Amino acid sequence: MSPEPQPIVQRESGGYYYADPKTGKQVSVNSPNKHGNTLNDTPAECYGLHCRDTGKLKKLGETTHGEVAYGPGKQKRYTRKYLREKKVEYKQRATGTKKGMYDLQRKELEAYKQKHGRYPELNKNGR
Repeated sequence: MSPEPQPIVQRESGGYYYADPKTGKQVSVNSPNKHGNTLNDTPAECYGLHCRDTGKLKKLGETTHGEVAYGPGKQKRYTRKYLREKKVEYKQRATGTKKGMYDLQRKELEAYKQKHGRYPELNKNGR
C-alpha cells in the first residue's frame, strides 16, 4: 500500500512545500495550481497589434483571451482605451493550442528580429 499523499502548503513567500512524513522536513514542490501561462492544449490565438494609420506591426503575441474565446471583434486581451491610446488595432493571425501559439509567436518574433534587427516596438523582449 502506498503512503497517503501529503497536503501541499503555500509558504508566506509564495513557494509551495509538503512535510516529509518520515522526517517532518519541508520538501519544496511546484505550484499545484494551473496558471494562465501553462503551455497546454487550451484554445488560444496568435495576434498582431498593427498601427491604424500605416498597418505596421507594433506587437506580436499570443493569448487565450482573444477572438477565439469571445468572438470576432470581442477580444479581452486589450482594452479599447489601450488600443486607442497606442493607435493600434488587434488582428488575429492564427488559432490553435496555447503551446502551438506560443511556439508560433517565438518563431515569428525571431524572424521579425532577423529582418529588422529588433523586436516590434510594443513587445517587451529585448528592451
